[in-house]
Amino acid sequence: MKKAFDENMSTFQMPPQIYNQNGELRKVGFEFEFTGIDLRQLAHAITKLYGGEYNRKNRFKHLVVDTIYGDFSLEMDSNLLKNRTYKKFLQKFDIDINKFLN
Repeated sequence: MKKAFDENMSTFQMPPQIYNQNGELRKVGFEFEFTGIDLRQLAHAITKLYGGEYNRKNRFKHLVVDTIYGDFSLEMDSNLLKNRTYKKFLQKFDIDINKFLN
């Protein structure tokens, strides 16, 4: 994997704890607020710039993996949407949300 900096830049300091409570390597995240582009378009831009493979998990979460900078996770900023907790509520009213998500 290509480094995220070159020899003209100083190196990044590692945090004192690099593993999370599950023993997995900790990750860094950035949140960007924007409108007018969907996750598929954003994923396409990332693969065009950095390579990698596109993977659509669901309507609200897309992945671009194996880029020169590692993996990208693209998500709508709502746990209600990502975790699909709305389904239980809609089922009470006999609404099949799958008709709208495809």
